[in-house]
Amino acid sequence: MTTPRRNPPSSRHARVGSSAKRASTAQMKAVAPPGQRPTHVDLKPTPEAEAQPAKRPSSARLRAQEPPPKQSSGRVATPGGKRPASSTTNRPATGRHPSSTSTSSTGRQNKTETGKSSRRTGVKTKSKLPMIIIGSVVVLGVIAALAWSPVTRSMKISKMDAAKTDPSKLDVALAAADEYVQMVKDPQKVKEVILSGHGPAEVQIRLAKDAELFAQLVSIAERTDITPAQRAAALTAAAEIFSERFRSERLPLKRDEWAKDPQSTDEVAAASIQLIGKVGGDEVVPMLARIAGTADIAESRLNAALDGMATALTGATVGHAMGLLQGPNRDRVLAHAAIKQAMMKNSSGSLDRLVDFAMSDNQPLKVFALECLGDRAVLADNPENDTKRKNLAGKFHPYLVKGTPPDVLAGLLKAVKRLGLSSTIDDVLALAPDVEGLAQPGVDKAFLAECLGKDFILVKTPASKALTDDVVAKTTKALDDPKIRPIAAMGLGQIKVADLPGLRPAIEKLAAVGDKDCIEAVKSLVGQTLARADVVKINGDKADVWQKWLAEDKVQFQRVEAIRKWYGENSKFTRISDGKDKLEASKDFIDKAKGEIEGWLKNPKWVPPLGMTKQPITELDTQLKMTGKEVGNSLAGAKQDKAPTKE
Repeated sequence: MTTPRRNPPSSRHARVGSSAKRASTAQMKAVAPPGQRPTHVDLKPTPEAEAQPAKRPSSARLRAQEPPPKQSSGRVATPGGKRPASSTTNRPATGRHPSSTSTSSTGRQNKTETGKSSRRTGVKTKSKLPMIIIGSVVVLGVIAALAWSPVTRSMKISKMDAAKTDPSKLDVALAAADEYVQMVKDPQKVKEVILSGHGPAEVQIRLAKDAELFAQLVSIAERTDITPAQRAAALTAAAEIFSERFRSERLPLKRDEWAKDPQSTDEVAAASIQLIGKVGGDEVVPMLARIAGTADIAESRLNAALDGMATALTGATVGHAMGLLQGPNRDRVLAHAAIKQAMMKNSSGSLDRLVDFAMSDNQPLKVFALECLGDRAVLADNPENDTKRKNLAGKFHPYLVKGTPPDVLAGLLKAVKRLGLSSTIDDVLALAPDVEGLAQPGVDKAFLAECLGKDFILVKTPASKALTDDVVAKTTKALDDPKIRPIAAMGLGQIKVADLPGLRPAIEKLAAVGDKDCIEAVKSLVGQTLARADVVKINGDKADVWQKWLAEDKVQFQRVEAIRKWYGENSKFTRISDGKDKLEASKDFIDKAKGEIEGWLKNPKWVPPLGMTKQPITELDTQLKMTGKEVGNSLAGAKQDKAPTKE
């Protein structure tokens, strides 16, 4: 059973006291004459009021008169340890009435009475008006922002539409189209504007281009109600934005017709050709080559075709472009930078055709062919190309002279270097003193030195290795000429093949000349090519030190060379039939040579002579041992044959 809630006594007393006071005041006003203030007699309570029991003042008024109680952080302690009495009047303190209910009721009572007290004492509360105003402004701002974008888009569309009836407003409409695309940042919304027919064709083209709507540009180009200029603009825009992500999109059905048909305007044809070239494909280069090869073709069409070919050209299709160099538009093709660059880039497999062009009487064609040969031509160092390399050197030889025009001569030298035509060594050395006078980019002393020390050093076939030996020998001899000595020294210093027979003589000649360029070449050959940095560290930059060291080292070098030479000439004489005298001479030489070589190899501080390595000398020692054993056996047999027989 729950006890019904009752109002606190203080509240009931406050209401009763107030009612009595109001009744008494009203009664006194009623008995007082009009315009006269009531006297103390009039204010005396009536008998009815006196008959009522005395009322206590309201608890709110009492609390207002009392000082505020101190805050307590814990339970109030009472004498004897007893629990304080409940604050709720007329309510039994049982478990049925939780303390929270009492607290909640008291809280509501306190709030009500505090509010009354504050009104009676005249305390002002803060106004909420500023917050209401600020909130209203924020709401209005949000509403305005939400409404502004649609309004602005509508204004842009209106500017685009205005150009449909007033062509003078086209520039404003185009600017509005650009701004619209930037504003919405949504291709689908731009597409809706185009499909809704807003703005003239020029504006729709701009919208589609800015939003990269390839399909819409194709659709505009295929309209029948647009001008040739508008169609050309749509095709050009489509070509400009085309990329791999549009590869599956439909292309204009009449693009080939517009490109080829003489009845098409030049601007439409050029734009269609540009789109065809940008899209590419297996047949695009042959088709564009046929268009570009048409006699008397308009410049715009030719340039568009050449631009498209330059974009789509590959090594497999470069022949179609080079075929134009034999057609009626050769000079205009050679004047087109993009197609020339594309042909040069893909010309590595067109060696024979370029050589034919290089022999042409047409000067621009000759120069272009030589540039291609010098930049991209490839001629590998293998037996199949030995003959071709020799034939090419023969074709170029008549032009490798001082009287050849500088641009042609520079192109020839680049081609000779690129193709490794080492048999032209005499022509190159003859031109070396005057190479700076050519005044051609990339052709100078360093260029020729690299040609002598790198490009002419071929060793993969017997024929090319023989030519390389000739190059090293002739370059070494060129050190005697002060005019070309710097080029020759620089060239020899760039050789990186260690087992060339002419390398040791070249080092000795460089050290003998002894100038700065020659000593630098010696240090490069000894330290890098021959991997003898220890020798470079010992000898430094002094020519006389190098000359002395090389003279001492040469003794052992020549001894090894003499042993090799003897072995090559006498290793076959190992049979009894060769005679006792021959076999005895061979045995004596082999025994002495083996002793020398084994002495070198057993010495831990020994190093091979300059220009040699330890491995070949070890192999030579092994060969001498095997041959010496055969010679010894045969010599023993020869002695037995000549021994006297016993009777």
